[in-house]
Amino acid sequence: MRLLRLNSLICLLALAASIFWLATPAVAQFWNGSIDTDWHTGANWDGGAVPTFGNNAVVASNVNSGTIVDITAANADTDGMFVGLEVNGTVVDGTVNHSAFLGTYTNGMVIGRGGATGNYNQTGDSSVITGFVAIGTADAGAVTPAGTGNYNLGDTATLTANSFLMMGEFPNSVGTMTLSGNSTVNATIGANPSVIVGRQGSTGTLNIHDSATLNATDRIHVGDFEGAKGTINQDGGTVNSAVTWLGVFDAGGQGTEGTYNLSGSAIHNTNQVIVGRDGGKGTLNVADSALVDINDALIIGDFNGGNGAVNQSGGTVDVGQWVGVGNAAGTTGAYNLTGGTLNIGTRATDDLKVGDAGVGTFTQSGASTVNIHRDLVVSAQGSAAGSAYTQDGGDVNVGITGGWMIIGRDGGSNGTYNLNGGNINATGRLVIGANGGSDGSMAIGPNAGTVGTGDSLIVGREGNGSLDQLGGTINTQYVDIGGDAGNNNVAATSRYTLAGGTLNATNDVRTGLNPNPGTPFVSGFNVVGTSVVNVDGSLIVSIDGNGHFLSLGSAASLNFGGNLDANSANVAQLIWGTDANGVNPLHIGGDVDVTGAELLLQLVDGDPGTGLTTIAQTTPSDLLLIDNQGANAVTGLLSFNSLTSPLQPLNEGDLLVDGALGLLDGLQYRITYLGGDGNDVVLNLVPEPTTLALVGLGTLVMAVTRRRKSGRM
Repeated sequence: MRLLRLNSLICLLALAASIFWLATPAVAQFWNGSIDTDWHTGANWDGGAVPTFGNNAVVASNVNSGTIVDITAANADTDGMFVGLEVNGTVVDGTVNHSAFLGTYTNGMVIGRGGATGNYNQTGDSSVITGFVAIGTADAGAVTPAGTGNYNLGDTATLTANSFLMMGEFPNSVGTMTLSGNSTVNATIGANPSVIVGRQGSTGTLNIHDSATLNATDRIHVGDFEGAKGTINQDGGTVNSAVTWLGVFDAGGQGTEGTYNLSGSAIHNTNQVIVGRDGGKGTLNVADSALVDINDALIIGDFNGGNGAVNQSGGTVDVGQWVGVGNAAGTTGAYNLTGGTLNIGTRATDDLKVGDAGVGTFTQSGASTVNIHRDLVVSAQGSAAGSAYTQDGGDVNVGITGGWMIIGRDGGSNGTYNLNGGNINATGRLVIGANGGSDGSMAIGPNAGTVGTGDSLIVGREGNGSLDQLGGTINTQYVDIGGDAGNNNVAATSRYTLAGGTLNATNDVRTGLNPNPGTPFVSGFNVVGTSVVNVDGSLIVSIDGNGHFLSLGSAASLNFGGNLDANSANVAQLIWGTDANGVNPLHIGGDVDVTGAELLLQLVDGDPGTGLTTIAQTTPSDLLLIDNQGANAVTGLLSFNSLTSPLQPLNEGDLLVDGALGLLDGLQYRITYLGGDGNDVVLNLVPEPTTLALVGLGTLVMAVTRRRKSGRM
């Protein structure tokens, strides 16, 4: 009866080609343990003979429910090994202790099936060569309960599985494998997954300790298909695989999850890692001094609703090519870096993409470092809102040579970078809102460190870009707001607001480089608060598009070693706003050209429509707008813009006439281009009685708009 039952099982399993079961039925030989625990005692087996090739050894006896078998004295050779299963309606647990010699199980091993618990303990210098290994399983579609299997290897034991190695198969089964000491497992199948930890509603666990080694010729799947839960815990040793997938295939929303925990001195070598694929949820945790060495790509959240997360608190993750976080439409990916180092790429095309059609987030803090061979892109293409990089500490190094940092790259992208602490070094450009239809924003907090670029800072190249700086230091060459030199494509809304910290530029600051559809009021450079601007080159306002420069308050330091060029064929504005002590003068080391530029003044509290909120000047006084430190006189004349009246050309000594909005709040000023040491632009307060009565009530904002000569670059 028992023979018929097991042979029927083997025939059934032979039909399940998708799970690699036994292909050739063999005669079952049952253990009865009537003499002792020695495998090689014939009387311990039904039929009185030790199993050999052509037999399937079944270590489960309803005669001896505490079934224990020891393999210590010689080789064990069979077609198959079954440890712990149901026998004639009785669930019988089984244990094999294999401490020496070779076990050859041609077809495969089943450890724990049909509600039973099976244990295979392999120690010493023992070896096993087999086909498949199923640890914790059940019959496909059968009503019999699932089994629990445990396979433990220690010392210098070796297991070679020439077909799949699986921990947990079919719903509710539980499979666990533990490697310790200097043990080795070789999963050699060259197609399909070599190792599966948790499949189809089961729970699988793989523990790797000490100096143990797992070699997988093909893929490792952790949490595979329809609600499986898989976990690898590795605190030592080495895992080598072709590809590693965590959380794979969950078409029915059944909660497929795969988790890989690396800590201690663990090493994982592979060609590719995918964390969360095809509806599954994957998690990779890296801590201590662990090393993850990936020859190709690390993909977090991939394909058809995949959801992945990497949490790195220490160790090193080396990625030979690229990293994608939120790598396809409908996917979600997150990388949380609180310690350790992430190294990306060795080629000129190797990038970190946070949000590449999917939603990606990257958070960085602590003593952490990110090194990227080429570009860092936040929201590459068509990403839904929410793709963001938040840096609270650590260092980000972009580009071995010429790497770009891009926030919002292609049409439909929407990227955000929040720098609250730490430093950024990009050897190439920092671009916010790169191509047409993109949206990018960057916020630099008061506790940020240094942002360095080897080339230029571009805010709104062709897309919408905004940069808000409350602290820290930016070191760059050019600052381009609203376009890119040499690029005549239309630029969208672009704004750089410096409300704290320092901007250092070795070349020019340029606004309105490309044609744009917006008003000059929304595209330009705003300086407020206790900011510092040190620019070796010029301030150029409006080249081929509309633009502005705005200064609000009197606490900033605005220093330009080159020229002020506000001569444009387009609309250009220079805007000043007061605080209690007046305004920030522009210190210009070269020539000043304001031909056709518009001057906008606001001397009232609140926001009368300019988008600015000012602080009333305590005692209205003369206002130095442009400190012309060069030897030449100012070129051109300003035009006053009251926002409601026609432009008012301002000749030497002209009185500024307030408009309907009352931006001057009843005060009167006369302009001079001969102020200060003879060539400064100054507004002299006219001490009329009506004006004096309003002292202390007003707030001043001035804007100068210039019109650049057509055709001038």
